[in-house]
Amino acid sequence: MSGLGFVELGAIFLLVLILFGPEELPKLARFMARLVYQMKNVFLRLEKEWNLKYQSENTSDKDLKECLTNEASEIDEKSNHVKYSESNEYKKQ
Repeated sequence: MSGLGFVELGAIFLLVLILFGPEELPKLARFMARLVYQMKNVFLRLEKEWNLKYQSENTSDKDLKECLTNEASEIDEKSNHVKYSESNEYKKQ
């Protein structure tokens, strides 16, 4: 597992401190915090939209299945009223 340990984080902090200086470090930290916050919100909104779309598609599938089941039952009921005679003719009861 390639996690960042204390030494790696310290090295990154020193590198950032050298590159940007102590005056810019708080501004950079605030910028990074805002960026992480905004990215988190974007991903949460995308996840919510994805879930709503997925649920609506599942609902549509359920409605379609229910409709097909109802149609199949109606066909079965109507087919029970028709008998096939030995002379290959259909007769209604």
